Amino acid sequence: MKPTYFMFLLLVTSTVVRSQTQSAGSTWNYESSKAVMSQEYWNIWNADVQAKINSNIYKYQNYTDQVKSLKAHGARIDIMGSQMHLFKPQQCLDISLGKEIETPKIVWEKMNMMSQAGVPIHLSEITLTAPTDDEKGRLIQSVIAYNLYRLWFSIENMMGITWWNIVDDCGAPGEPTTSGLFTRNMEAKPSYYALNRLINQEWTTSLTVLPDGKGPINFRGFKGKYRVTWKNKMGESKEMTFQLNKDGDGF
Repeated sequence: MKPTYFMFLLLVTSTVVRSQTQSAGSTWNYESSKAVMSQEYWNIWNADVQAKINSNIYKYQNYTDQVKSLKAHGARIDIMGSQMHLFKPQQCLDISLGKEIETPKIVWEKMNMMSQAGVPIHLSEITLTAPTDDEKGRLIQSVIAYNLYRLWFSIENMMGITWWNIVDDCGAPGEPTTSGLFTRNMEAKPSYYALNRLINQEWTTSLTVLPDGKGPINFRGFKGKYRVTWKNKMGESKEMTFQLNKDGDGF
């Protein structure tokens, strides 16, 4: 049975915490923050179940301090969730014009900050809005998606990325109508093809090698499940699968 997956918003904001701990010169306090959390979440946190606990907030440094302190006090944090929303069409247009929005430097600083907690990071909400609902606007969206996904993929602790609104005009009230990978009529947009190119081509390892009989075959590839086929000395076709998670994995 696969483990249950819980994701929730950690609603202990820096404003609340500072108001409780300012006199002590601290920006976060374990006991006061524990009290702020609803009891049901704390029960999940301490339940003896195979649940994956993923918290999600956007105050990066305070969030990291919270997770580090909770871990130090015995709480289990499996995953740190994060958000990155470019809700305003103008933001993506500004990026295309070279403005300093979600640049590699900005992204690296945020992700390095979160990585201090030593917990896998899941970008559990991202929104990239096409600045206009035409060919040019959709192409701008796809280029931004391609570049940001490559950057996020390079973060060592990154374990997953979730696109928030898959289809145009299907988000919550007030959210942009052009932030999907598909149009309202389920036609694939350039962003869909950009991500498909990354996932199924650039981030996929496929190779054919000829063994030299002197030892194991070594290769460098992306993490994931591998299927290996070969012919033995008798000319018989063989097949085996293995999971590549770290250096040295194989069979």
